[in-house]
Amino acid sequence: MIQTIQIRERWMGRRVLVRISGRILSGAAAGRLLRSVRTALARGRRDLTIDLAGLSSIDCGGIGAILLCLQAAARHGATLRVARSRGRIRAMLALSALLDHLEQGGPAGAGARRLAGRDVPLLLTA
Repeated sequence: MIQTIQIRERWMGRRVLVRISGRILSGAAAGRLLRSVRTALARGRRDLTIDLAGLSSIDCGGIGAILLCLQAAARHGATLRVARSRGRIRAMLALSALLDHLEQGGPAGAGARRLAGRDVPLLLTA
């Protein structure tokens, strides 16, 4: 399966909107998202939103990348949230017990602690 992800960023002062379209799966696509967020943090952005409206697939590696983004934001004293998740993508985030924390920009690690020991789907497509 070819991994495709498109990432577009919109910078607004200390805020950044990261729009994702395509699939965010384990590997290169997940790494590209993490690099994008780390770059924004290094440039002083402290309010980050990842727009998932264009996302067609996500697997556990993609969710792991979002968690790493959340942890990186917390280390920089920044807020990171996801927006416009829908359909199966939203369902997978809800099943992983992360949806509320990601949509509200909750504390890094809280969702991961609740997730420990739970089975979650490995891949869902929209």
